[in-house]
Amino acid sequence: GAGPRVAAVVSLLVKLAALRNRLLLSLGVLAGLALVYTTPWDNYLVFKGIWSYPPERVMLVIGYVPVEEYSFFVLQSVFSGLWLLLAMERELLEGSIRQIVGRETARIPPATPFSLSERGVRRL
Repeated sequence: GAGPRVAAVVSLLVKLAALRNRLLLSLGVLAGLALVYTTPWDNYLVFKGIWSYPPERVMLVIGYVPVEEYSFFVLQSVFSGLWLLLAMERELLEGSIRQIVGRETARIPPATPFSLSERGVRRL
């Protein structure tokens, strides 16, 4: 009947929401760590003259580093984490569809050329 399938879909939605919440919280922590870890290093390198930023090419400087560089630290972490979320959601959806439909061949069309499995990231 439809009862077990409805329960499986509701379970899937709960799992997806929990996955998103955990990963989005983790993304905030990761972006904060990237910022805290990288800020002193970049400021030191610019201060020592190892590299520089042309003043006419930056919006605002905090310490010795342009705000665009700080944005890069955060955005790189966030975009990498969002890609991971996409891959993890895909695996969760495929596994749930297999359980609901009862077939091993259930597949979602690829959104990326890679997929995350229990064996790690693999090329599709």
